[in-house]
Amino acid sequence: MKHQLLLSLGLVLAMGLGGCEEQRAPLANPPKWLDLPALPIVQNAVFTLYETLAPHKNPLVMDHLCALAKGELTQEHINTFIQQQGGSAQQIPAQGHPLSLLVNGDRQAQVQACAAYLAITVLSPLNLNSIAVDSSASALPDKPKTTEATPAHIDQAKLLALLPAKLAIAHTNADFFTLIAAELQRRPGLTPEQFHQLSMAMFAHFAPNYLQRIKEHTPAQGTQYRVLKLDADQFMFISSNRTLFAYDFSGLKLQQNGVNWFGDGKLLGKSYFLKTAYLPDSTAQLNGIPSPPESIPARHESSVNR
Repeated sequence: MKHQLLLSLGLVLAMGLGGCEEQRAPLANPPKWLDLPALPIVQNAVFTLYETLAPHKNPLVMDHLCALAKGELTQEHINTFIQQQGGSAQQIPAQGHPLSLLVNGDRQAQVQACAAYLAITVLSPLNLNSIAVDSSASALPDKPKTTEATPAHIDQAKLLALLPAKLAIAHTNADFFTLIAAELQRRPGLTPEQFHQLSMAMFAHFAPNYLQRIKEHTPAQGTQYRVLKLDADQFMFISSNRTLFAYDFSGLKLQQNGVNWFGDGKLLGKSYFLKTAYLPDSTAQLNGIPSPPESIPARHESSVNR
């Protein structure tokens, strides 16, 4: 399944990035297109990429996968980690198992899965258990979940260590989601599903650059933070470099110097809309609906003035 996806992503990318000129050719009778916001399309595509490439959703597993993808851990370290969790790396097949990406040596898929995973960590509610006092997590799929931590049981050191990464990932999302949205704008007339597939292909293509960009966006040491809200539904903090990070039921909002850098439909302060072939069968029928006849202007002269 993963190899089929990577092949299809490659084909979409080859047809899309390599055939821009053909798709930009003017049409004699352009169809009726609707302007759809690019941000939710790109965001949903990244979620789909993550769901497809990384079937195991345990954060501890994904953190080890990212460390492997970035060269921070060796395969021997990963094998030891799997053994510590009660498993055996030798018994995990290269495909079809939730932990296959940890052992199959597919570096490209590992990098893409890691990039998609990191991207959605700021587009999803914060897991309070990950920063709870004396919290622990197991990589085994069937382990029961513990009760979610409350703000009173938050480890402040873990919380403060988490904030720079959240800012770096949010800024990186803004950068690459904008690159993808701008390129999608250059492909008018695609269907929502075609925009979705093309977004997946481009994000997968950018995965190595995405991971590098996170390092570049990591705030400098000495940056100060102030947490404004923290519970199961809301997570908001500000930094001394005039950045606001806020996540709630409506999604992520990132502001830089008061400008919407991500969220509310904006990317790097700008709204991107895609001219989309939305419900093409229905919109084609609009051509058969005649315009109403021109109305005859009403006479306002009174009989007295005639």
